[in-house]
Amino acid sequence: MAGEGEFPKVDGDVLYASEVNTFHNSIWNNLINTGGNILGIINNSATTWTGTYGTATRRTTDSGVTWATVTTDFSDMNGVLKVCAADKTKSICFDNNTPNCFKAADSGDTWSASSTSPAGSGRINDASFPTATVAVCGGSNLTTRSIYYSTDAGDTWTVCATGETSVCRAIAMLDGSTGFAIFEDKKIWKTTDGGVNWADTGKSVSADASGSTCTIVPLTATTGIYFNPEADPAIETFDTAGAVTPRMYLNSNFTYTYGSNLLKITNGNVYFVNWTFNAEHGNNAALYRSTDSGVTWQVKNLGANSNASLANLKTANSKAQLVEYDTNKLLIMVSPSSLMTLDES
Repeated sequence: MAGEGEFPKVDGDVLYASEVNTFHNSIWNNLINTGGNILGIINNSATTWTGTYGTATRRTTDSGVTWATVTTDFSDMNGVLKVCAADKTKSICFDNNTPNCFKAADSGDTWSASSTSPAGSGRINDASFPTATVAVCGGSNLTTRSIYYSTDAGDTWTVCATGETSVCRAIAMLDGSTGFAIFEDKKIWKTTDGGVNWADTGKSVSADASGSTCTIVPLTATTGIYFNPEADPAIETFDTAGAVTPRMYLNSNFTYTYGSNLLKITNGNVYFVNWTFNAEHGNNAALYRSTDSGVTWQVKNLGANSNASLANLKTANSKAQLVEYDTNKLLIMVSPSSLMTLDES
């Protein structure tokens, strides 16, 4: 295996992020200042976006020109955030330190605590909200098993009937029935009944799965992409009927490195943001794009940002820092107080 910067590459060698091509597409709106910190994005419409921060929800109705606080939220509503894929007026958000869940059915205007949250002493590491009623979440130190599901848009949560007990690091649904989860032991599990039952696929990712910012995106009923942005950061594709294949290694020579959610948009492209920091170069954000289902990747540097609160993105782990706000148009969180847009239509 050729190392980083070593050429020529041969079949089977995995590219490093520093070796991938840059993609050229104008960021058609420069840095958007949100006027206050946000940790996750609710993509209400083409012009209306809402940002959650726990103590207050901020909103723009004019594509980021002006922002205002629309509601004061629960102070601990600062963890994983998921917008319903089928109905963007519905959202769920978790506490960052407990499994407590909060929900909104009015585009984030008002939030209330779920009637019953997942049980346990740990936290939720990831969630998915594919239909108007079905949602799933996975975490650490939860009671009985590590995955819970909801059939009423996050108001009540039930532990899965069959599944893994070790820490769930990433979970995502393809639709209301089929989804994947990846656990700290690197195993890939699958559900075909909306998260009620989970089965070991017999496949495991090779990249590290110990970090809370791991994320996956399903592509089909048997395939998906896995991103581990922390220890030995890497991108892999998996096929539960085939192989798990490393596709790109990211530079780990930083004080810290972490990433956004993986996002598949309408045209089939897949994206993620990788944030890095070290004393010599400071903070930096880069957007990665794949146009072939995760096999190859391109990169666009979003620029350095010295905002110290950038570390809050990792702490909060909203997994909602990258959204499709209109058809093939991305809203990208560069830091907690700045966004960019990218038109890929």
